[in-house]
Amino acid sequence: MDFFFIEYRDPIFGLIVFFAVIFLIVGLSFLWGVVSKQNDKNKIKNFIAKFERTPNFTSEHENILQNLDTDTLFALAQVFSKNGDFEKVSNIYLIALKNTNKKSHREFIFTALGKSYLKAGFLKRSSEVFLEALKLGPRNTEALRYLIIIYEKLRLYDEALEALISLREHGVDTAVWAAYLKALKILHANIKFDDKIAQIYDLSKDFELLKRLNLEQLLLRNEPINEANLPKFEDCIDLIYQKPNLLDKFNETSNSFYLQLFDLAKKQNLRATLSFSYVCVECKSTYPLFFYRCPSCARLGSAKILSNIVEEKDEESATF
Repeated sequence: MDFFFIEYRDPIFGLIVFFAVIFLIVGLSFLWGVVSKQNDKNKIKNFIAKFERTPNFTSEHENILQNLDTDTLFALAQVFSKNGDFEKVSNIYLIALKNTNKKSHREFIFTALGKSYLKAGFLKRSSEVFLEALKLGPRNTEALRYLIIIYEKLRLYDEALEALISLREHGVDTAVWAAYLKALKILHANIKFDDKIAQIYDLSKDFELLKRLNLEQLLLRNEPINEANLPKFEDCIDLIYQKPNLLDKFNETSNSFYLQLFDLAKKQNLRATLSFSYVCVECKSTYPLFFYRCPSCARLGSAKILSNIVEEKDEESATF
């Protein structure tokens, strides 16, 4: 019987088998790489096909941009982004996506494209793009943050809280985010009003500005207000400046220059009132309405209330 298996003990035969296995593995790996690369191209092609060109972006523009390198396209997108032309920005990133095979470039493009769609108001489209970015880079905390913001805007609070768990696993402190998202979920839940107020107040230990959220709800419904649960004076002056009963609960009112002027004007029967603007202490953007999350930089709890005394307008004589 050994006669029939002698060739298997031949060292030369063993080397031939060894190298044959090596070549087979290399060949299969190469074939797998080709197939995988083609699959990636098809996925990118199908992804891009979902988003049609905008009317002001012609095929002529696309042909010109096709010949530009990726870095130039990135720079051009930044220029249009500063001008607020997010449609052109999106189209440029889609072209860049076609022209690159680098994983790091595609992850960057998906993240930038998602931000562009978000600024343009395409929330659903933006969420799809950020999910693509996270498939390429699961540790992409920027894409995760924006995805959570989109879920928040769409009132998908469970999805937002689930994504927040992933963000926390990457070492990000998410206590304030979690408190705010849970408060919004409670606010829109079908439960008793008193239970909403109590639960949101419990969350304010992690995000103190939620006390203002409670105060807004209580004022809307003309409900009694517990003095112990009031927000800081500087966080609610715009809500209480015309409510003497509430003002009396704050010691800081005597130190407010504009409140003193407002009170003096009223005593003198002068037509005066307070106006307010709201500035983000992070990005310095200013808005006419209060915000819990800055519309520009998405920072939570960054609103600072600025007061000013102005002439009170006569609504009956106002022109429309």
